[in-house]
This record gives sequence, structure tokens and C-alpha cells, in this order.
Amino acid sequence: ISFVYICNAQCPNCPYTNSQIRADYRDRPTMNEDTFKIIADQCGEYGAWIRISGGGEPMLHPKATELIEYAKKAGAKIGLITNGSIFTEETSRRLLEAQVDMIEFSVDAVDAETYAKVRKGLNWDKLLRNIDNFADRRYCRIRGN
Repeated sequence: ISFVYICNAQCPNCPYTNSQIRADYRDRPTMNEDTFKIIADQCGEYGAWIRISGGGEPMLHPKATELIEYAKKAGAKIGLITNGSIFTEETSRRLLEAQVDMIEFSVDAVDAETYAKVRKGLNWDKLLRNIDNFADRRYCRIRGN
């Protein structure tokens, strides 16, 4: 589902960067909380997937973590597609504790130089720290530490 239409990057290959769609959705830049909960409840009833992405960075939704936790408690499976740029210790911990089923980091690069071109506005070192943090926390959680 398209969760947000706001983003903290200006990726040159993004159709949302290269169109007016974000301006067109200026009256509703984030999904309504009640709408998401209806979807989560319906998906949870069947153990169906909610794949959260959209025309922006999903973690910029002001209630992103809370809504993802809600969907997991409702029984939905959650896939999160993120640019990985704005995670905090708390959001990382909460998403792992909620047992999010899949987190996909959109990187599109193998080094800082390429990343600066394809993910304009984002920081390569911060991305790597966030990914390492998730991997370390998940590994410890699996081991029971």
C-alpha cells in the first residue's frame, strides 16, 4: 500500500520525484490512521500481507511504527520497503519486537559515490549503520540475547 507521499530523498529515477503526484496529494500526504487500521484488521483476519511502501519514505508517516505494531497484533504479515535513512534505536527495537516479517532497504548502490547520485539527499554511512543495527539486533533476538 502507498502509506505516504512525502520523502526525504530526491532520487532522480523516482517517478514521484519526476512528476506532480506529491503536489496532487498535498491534501492527504499520509494514509489516514483509521483507513490503515481497517486494512490491517481485514488482512489480519486472513494472515495476509501488507506491503508498506508508497510514493515516499514510509517511516516519515508520523504513526508508522505504531500502525505497523497494530497490524502485526491484528495478525497481518508486514513487509516494509524503506530507504533506511531515519530509523532510531527506538523504532528499530519496536519493529523487531513487533516481529515485522520483512524489511527491504532500497539502496541501489554498492558504494558511497554511487549512492550519492541515486539516493540524493541521503547519507550512505547512516544507512549502513541502520542496516548493521537491524542485523545486530535481529541476530541477538534470534539467539535470545
